[in-house]
Amino acid sequence: MTVTRLHRATGLFLFLFALTVLILMGPAIVAEEKETHLSFSPPEGTEFHYKTTQMIEQNFHGIDLTISESADVAVSLVEMMEGNICKVSLSFSNQKASMLKDDELMDYESEVKLEGKTVFAFVNTNGEVEKVEAGSYIPGLESNDALKEMVEDWFVRLPDDKVKVGQEWRIDVVKKGTSQEDESPEVEGWIDFKLKKIKVKDGIAIAEIEGKFHYSINKAMLFGKLLAEGKGEIKTKIAVEGGYVIECKRKMDIKGKMVGVDPVSGKESESEMAITHYFECKLQK
Repeated sequence: MTVTRLHRATGLFLFLFALTVLILMGPAIVAEEKETHLSFSPPEGTEFHYKTTQMIEQNFHGIDLTISESADVAVSLVEMMEGNICKVSLSFSNQKASMLKDDELMDYESEVKLEGKTVFAFVNTNGEVEKVEAGSYIPGLESNDALKEMVEDWFVRLPDDKVKVGQEWRIDVVKKGTSQEDESPEVEGWIDFKLKKIKVKDGIAIAEIEGKFHYSINKAMLFGKLLAEGKGEIKTKIAVEGGYVIECKRKMDIKGKMVGVDPVSGKESESEMAITHYFECKLQK
């Protein structure tokens, strides 16, 4: 009789424990099944401060180069414009740079001088940067397209519709650059994003998004034309309310060839080229 009662008590305890676990897990399960609308609409009157770093590893003509750069970036909403376009300011400070050539530290300064400069980005609710404007002259900047490409790192392309955890969406990428109408775009490809999870931290709902991308590159550069393929990945965390980046990491591997004219012989030449580009930014508390 004692054993039977003990078994019954144990069974009741396990039932209550399992019920408690289900109750506690309930909101998490519901959250994963719930559709979420992700939209870029940062709060007014808030300035977000980021630490950002990027590194480019390059092998060209047998020479290994590693360029590292860092900066502090303050991002804030200037105004909400017609058509739900957010005018956002990005102010740069503490810009630093270094270069290693075959493991030897060289004197180096950033080609684009962003120290003390402000850039305005016009961003739609999908996190797409539609255009950019420099607040003042930026030494070393080649074009407005180059500036736009730099600024895009602080934003994530979001889906048109509501998504659930585990759902994917694709963004097509076409950048004409300086290519002519009858030429292939400088960059063409796609990014496949996936909503991995949504969690709450410090009272903020955070969406964790991962993506893989593939680009075909046909770009005129200083030493010729780069014909290459670019593949990479992105891992980012954004605030569900506001769509602003909390943390972002990107890596892209570019492999191909540089086609140009040999300055000595005057003949067309080809050189293998490999580039790896890392980018990381993190919101400071």
